[in-house]
Amino acid sequence: MDTLIGPGDEVIVISADDDTVRLGAPAAAIDGTAIRSPTPKPAAPERTLVLGWNWRAPTIIRELDGYVPPESLATVVADLPGPAAALDALRPSLANQSVTFRQADTTSRSVLETLDVPSYDNVIVLCYSDDLEPQLADSKTLFTLLHLRDMQERMGQDFSIVSEMLDLRNRALAEVTHADDFIVSSRLVSLLMAQVAENPRLNAVFGDLFDPEGSEIYLRPALDYVEAGNEVTFATIVESGRRRGEIAIGYRVVSSGGHGVRINPPKSTRVRLSAADTVIVLAA
Repeated sequence: MDTLIGPGDEVIVISADDDTVRLGAPAAAIDGTAIRSPTPKPAAPERTLVLGWNWRAPTIIRELDGYVPPESLATVVADLPGPAAALDALRPSLANQSVTFRQADTTSRSVLETLDVPSYDNVIVLCYSDDLEPQLADSKTLFTLLHLRDMQERMGQDFSIVSEMLDLRNRALAEVTHADDFIVSSRLVSLLMAQVAENPRLNAVFGDLFDPEGSEIYLRPALDYVEAGNEVTFATIVESGRRRGEIAIGYRVVSSGGHGVRINPPKSTRVRLSAADTVIVLAA
């Protein structure tokens, strides 16, 4: 926050397009009494369940190792034997998490119920894209997602689910499962390449964002930043983040339906955040 901007420097901004970048209105009001001071919390080991397998899985697990605290665990379950050898080769390069493997049908309800899914912090559902054509691979993913959502509702427990989809058209169908998010691999790469093609210098920005050693985008509890129930300006949330050396770029309001995400709202926007809501920040 003490960086000085000098001649020749550039500012990275968030905007819908090149032609929508413009200077904002005069500074919005900041309610200092609503800002909460940060409370350091020790990082606890995380448990990640990976259901399914393809050639991207080792890279995902390796990258995840740079984010999780020490003594974390990743459990891989897939209905083919190939992952066993790949994970044996991967283990020596992992510093923060151990990896176990079980060969089983990931679309089987009885198999999923034996995994104690609620005990995991994160669930990643991967497509069997190495062995199946896209529609069949997405169909297996959908079966798994439907089982996981039903288990969540029956057990009354919540856990994060992120799923890989191959065909963008299947995303709308998959959203009936209410999974936290869907990653459409080919579309994500296309969007990234389109932005870099327009401005090659953005490649360094994306490189930093996807590097475990760089800054990341986090969703953090809103009540770590502002008092519950207070209607505050987004400028107040930005100021709360600034005091921690973070950049608040938006928020997620659960009660608004859908994903409820607002990115780069006007600083004068007023919002009332609850314990279920999160602030989106850029932080180390």
